[in-house]
Amino acid sequence: MQFNEFTVAFNKFVMPILYDGIDIVFRFSLLQGGFYIMRGDKKAGIDRIKFATIGFLGIKFINTFINIINDVAQKATLGM
Repeated sequence: MQFNEFTVAFNKFVMPILYDGIDIVFRFSLLQGGFYIMRGDKKAGIDRIKFATIGFLGIKFINTFINIINDVAQKATLGM
């Protein structure tokens, strides 16, 4: 049960700070990709925007993914 308390505390205190940091990096990457496109280097700009979006979505959905894994693991251990 102690691990669950650690997870709740981590989600409550650390994850909001991490989300804010990732949001700032995401916005800077979008701006940098836009500047690359304006300079004429379209491939580098689109790649920058693409990777920033994939990383941002990955961080946003990681909590949902972890909850799904925790539910599956809990059901598997209770079934034994």
